[in-house]
Amino acid sequence: MKKIIYIYFIFILFLFSLSLNVKGATQDEIINNLQQVTQQLKNTIEHICPPNSYIKNGLCYCNEGLVWNENGTECITYNQACQNKYGSHTYGDKKYCYCEEGYVWNKDKTKCITYDEDCSSLYGSHSIAGKGDTKNKYLCYCEKGYVLNTNKTKCITPKEWCLSIYNNDEHIETYKEGDEYKCKCIDGYVWRDNLQKCITYTEDCKLIYGDHVIGRKGDEKYTIYCDCEEGYNWNLNKTECIKNVSVSALSFGIAVLLAFLPILI
Repeated sequence: MKKIIYIYFIFILFLFSLSLNVKGATQDEIINNLQQVTQQLKNTIEHICPPNSYIKNGLCYCNEGLVWNENGTECITYNQACQNKYGSHTYGDKKYCYCEEGYVWNKDKTKCITYDEDCSSLYGSHSIAGKGDTKNKYLCYCEKGYVLNTNKTKCITPKEWCLSIYNNDEHIETYKEGDEYKCKCIDGYVWRDNLQKCITYTEDCKLIYGDHVIGRKGDEKYTIYCDCEEGYNWNLNKTECIKNVSVSALSFGIAVLLAFLPILI
């Protein structure tokens, strides 16, 4: 409350004393009346400041342990002031506001949120808070059925994780080994790093042996078995498949060789 209030009331007392002099009141009467008016003015001033406050030097101050609300019209507790500004899960003292147990400040320091909400804001909607360690009250984990992406910034499905690692190949699938998710090509395909994709067994065999080969699933020792197509056989070094020679053609060749043999001799 401004100091002008006091000046205003002093001015009223001055006018009142003048009126008494005009009326010819005695000095004792003037003093007695001034005391009465002063008390009335004092009572009026005290009611100008809101509850839980006092007036000093023409200004209203909140009692110890209280502060003004945002509008400056009411004295409230530190906790109320913090809750009005940051939400119901806060408390405070004369200097600072704090989050209740189980809550932390959001990224912008405008609200107290749960541990789960904090994890979701950091790693997406499929992140939850879990047991912490010696340095942290809690740590963020992915929900069951989700894993962190390669950048450790978001919880995604194992399928999404595998696709992000293996060039979004449509022939990639996920499987679980113990508690760990792993990736592999679907049945009938094999991954090749140099091509950065899954290819069929036959395509893989052709990369090694050329045309006229077919591939099939191997066993625990060999991932793939490569065989020659029908009408072809392996060459002597088993490095490629060559066309079969018919019996009649072979007989004709032998006959020609025998016919020229005396000449050669």
